[in-house]
Amino acid sequence: MVVEQLIKHNHQAVVIDNLSKGHQAAIAPEAAFIEGDLRNADALTRALDEHQIEAVIHMAADSLVGESMADPLKYFNHNTGGA
Repeated sequence: MVVEQLIKHNHQAVVIDNLSKGHQAAIAPEAAFIEGDLRNADALTRALDEHQIEAVIHMAADSLVGESMADPLKYFNHNTGGA
């Protein structure tokens, strides 16, 4: 919904996603798509430069409470490290 609203208001949207919990078909076709992990600093820097990105909205957090209690380091790595 966020990407669709950005596009509706004439912004160019770039989605970076490792598709671990989703699929590319769910991404608005008008958005540029890069398959990658936010924790890969080199790939992320290239994407930011290539697309001249001016702002970032981070929505790539894991959010399952039970799993986060069982494996807190995974959640720290994904949610904090990925930000």
